[in-house]
Amino acid sequence: MKADPVLSAEYEQSPSLCTYYYGFNTKAPFVDDARVRRALSMAIDRQSLIDNVTKGGQEPAQWFARPG
Repeated sequence: MKADPVLSAEYEQSPSLCTYYYGFNTKAPFVDDARVRRALSMAIDRQSLIDNVTKGGQEPAQWFARPG
């Protein structure tokens, strides 16, 4: 659709209220510490996941529910 000149002119993408997430098992002893969990969260390259895995043009989020 994006490659077609006529359809791409009519195409409009706007943010959706849908959130995708990856869950991790936090029962393991090494993730008992909240600082470790925060570090793991900060280490994830969200933009790279969008560009290379989902390839849907989503907006990387730092939240579960969109602000506002």
